[in-house]
Amino acid sequence: MMGKITISVCKVYKNTGLLRSHRDKTNKHWKHYFIENGKFKTEWVNPVKAVFLKTQKRKLQKFICFECGMVFQAIVKKTTDTCTCPQCEN
Repeated sequence: MMGKITISVCKVYKNTGLLRSHRDKTNKHWKHYFIENGKFKTEWVNPVKAVFLKTQKRKLQKFICFECGMVFQAIVKKTTDTCTCPQCEN
């Protein structure tokens, strides 16, 4: 169906119940939150891949068609992107 759609990439601390504040001179850990085949999933990624994935983030945006008045949602890269109406595109 669809590939991975990145929602967020966040810096997280392992064992957050024990270590509330991050200690100096330790590695940072990154978690990748994404949707794959309609299911929400997470994975640990390295810092280099985290920087790349931050550029690939997508947003779920609501749109209103001015011709038919239909309200629909689409996944876009920027909030300024536009999307064609699924009902009026025929």
